[in-house]
Amino acid sequence: SFVLDQYSNNLIGSRTRPIDWLVKCSNYWLSYLNRDEFSTKLMPEIKRALLRSPEIVLEPLASIFDSLNSIDLSQYAQEDLCKTLCSQLLSKDEYIQNESAKCLKYLSKQCSSVECTQFMLKHLFYILNGGEGKLATSNQKCTVLNAIGFLTTSNSLQQLTNHDLLIQVVQ
Repeated sequence: SFVLDQYSNNLIGSRTRPIDWLVKCSNYWLSYLNRDEFSTKLMPEIKRALLRSPEIVLEPLASIFDSLNSIDLSQYAQEDLCKTLCSQLLSKDEYIQNESAKCLKYLSKQCSSVECTQFMLKHLFYILNGGEGKLATSNQKCTVLNAIGFLTTSNSLQQLTNHDLLIQVVQ
């Protein structure tokens, strides 16, 4: 619990961007987290950091999602993370756009629910079609399309045929 508190405060809740090697080296123990520890200690800090300073937390967050092998993140993706991360795709800062797309990629790999991944895909197409405001630059459009491409490689969507996936997305 002490390690988790320190991790939350010093890496996720940091006021400056953490050093890359520090994030990568400290993520090895995340595969040992259980669902309760993640939902009560880590998830509230992630939500707070995404709202406060997404440009700082997006890079470590992608690494966190990549390291969480033992927890299904479907519930968190649908309820909290998807819309917040997708809104960062509309940022004017190219770094934030790319890191947000990377976060969505690793988040989708930790989701076992087909419905959750379909929800994320539909939300991305909603954004692409101007549902959250016009995509001002071609880079924003490309980043949203990249995020869609990342989601189609999700493990949960491997259960669907391409035809089924296309029908779901078109609806």
